[in-house]
Amino acid sequence: MPTLHAYLHQITVAKRLCRIIFGAGALTLLVVGIGTGFALYKNWQVRLEASKTQLIRTAEMANMLVEARLLEASKALDASKRELEVALDKGALTPQQAYLILMRANQGLSVHDQSKPLKLSFWIDATGSLVARSDEYPKQALDYSDRVYFTALRDHPEKTWAIGPLVWLPPIQQWVFHMAIPLHDRRGRFEGVIVQQILHTEPNHDLATYLDPTNLGQVMTQFNGGAVSLSFHRAPQGPGTPELSDTVLQAWKHDLAASGARTGTGIWALQPDTQSQQAVVGFATSPLFGLVSFVMLPMATLLRSFLWDNHYLLAYVVLGMLFVIAIFYQAYVMAVQLTIAVDKSLHDPLTKLHNRRSLDETLPTLLRASRRGQSPVSVLFIDIDFFRRFNEEFGHETGDIALVAVGRALASCCRRPMDLVCRWGGEEFVAVLPDTHAMGAEKIASDMLHAVRGIQLQSVSPQQVPITVSIGSVTTIVGPDQRSDDLVDCADKAMQSAKKNGRNQHVAWQLVPQPRDPPRLPEQHTQRLPI
Repeated sequence: MPTLHAYLHQITVAKRLCRIIFGAGALTLLVVGIGTGFALYKNWQVRLEASKTQLIRTAEMANMLVEARLLEASKALDASKRELEVALDKGALTPQQAYLILMRANQGLSVHDQSKPLKLSFWIDATGSLVARSDEYPKQALDYSDRVYFTALRDHPEKTWAIGPLVWLPPIQQWVFHMAIPLHDRRGRFEGVIVQQILHTEPNHDLATYLDPTNLGQVMTQFNGGAVSLSFHRAPQGPGTPELSDTVLQAWKHDLAASGARTGTGIWALQPDTQSQQAVVGFATSPLFGLVSFVMLPMATLLRSFLWDNHYLLAYVVLGMLFVIAIFYQAYVMAVQLTIAVDKSLHDPLTKLHNRRSLDETLPTLLRASRRGQSPVSVLFIDIDFFRRFNEEFGHETGDIALVAVGRALASCCRRPMDLVCRWGGEEFVAVLPDTHAMGAEKIASDMLHAVRGIQLQSVSPQQVPITVSIGSVTTIVGPDQRSDDLVDCADKAMQSAKKNGRNQHVAWQLVPQPRDPPRLPEQHTQRLPI
């Protein structure tokens, strides 16, 4: 069934346009958001894999640099060992003789590279007491019997070297670790150890030279599964423990042992039994000294670097989405304004009823429906009695109030969805009642009269303002040649009759059936004979 109210169709089209614009904007933002998220996800995967590869290279570099320092230390130790063993074969050594031997061995290695400072080496006897140092004489009385490298070489004669953990030395305010080799007499008896001290800053300086510190996390190197012997930090470290917790290190070493690989990466927790802080960790092993280097880069640091590298893309996407939002919002606002404009163009601004334009667009549709279905249609013309006198006596503001009240009263009597009540102009109203016979129109008109009579308006004076209307109606089944203006004119004439009869009443107009054209007879063809 076609829509009978043209204004409903126009408003529906305008509202549909609003929904289409809103949906298109939301879909565009969704597509852009999904595309951007997918691109960022792919970029993140590429960055993560590149970071893992870089961490493995850094771990291998850390192994190589530490090995270089250990090889230098082993040369100094071997030189000191040879001279000390030769001197011990000749007899007992005094502390001063041992001091000179250690100092000459270190100076001999420093001749080839004057940029490197003299190393500190010292000799510990079989009881763990300090015999001599390469940096000073006389020496201090110190006991090293509890050092890891001393006990390892004393208790395991088969070992040829040992490396101690990272320790903090208050006199020099630095972290150091030590490499030691055993010393034996000609009978093979243990005579102590020779120790070379390596500053923690030396491999740190090498790492900072060959690698980019801004993209480098914490580097930790262990020897033969022992404690951390090297820890690289970008910031200077104090006497606090520089390495991570032993629980975390043990977990990492367990994963490394389980994998059986020389190099690898993983994402591990920085704290045991929690996933709140994670880091990308790369490791590399070296068989020369049994080194295992871990390079840890916090996930938060990697994420910040990733966001910073993609901030132009993110800014472009955000600006683009804002631009799309602005365009679709403006289009949506215009569509809403169009809907409001269409609605206002079809409604009276004062009474909020349909206006005359709405009636002109709707009434022909209703009449065509009546003609097709051969159903009656009724038209009522309503006029407020003595409205000009009402305005002069009570004022135009009160007159507007009266118009609104009358419009509400008339609309309350036409409750069917297809009924149309509109303001014709001034104090005149028109009601169109489809599928309504004469008795139904009379009933509606009677309800309107009673509804308007029940309106109570208060003026400046205490007396009530009486309001009445005169109503004219016409009911017909629309014929093929009948126009909408004819019905409105007939209803208007009936209303004029109601006013002449005393107002405040309803008069029904009786339509006179139009005579049909007589049937046309077929033309008779006559034959004209020649004269």
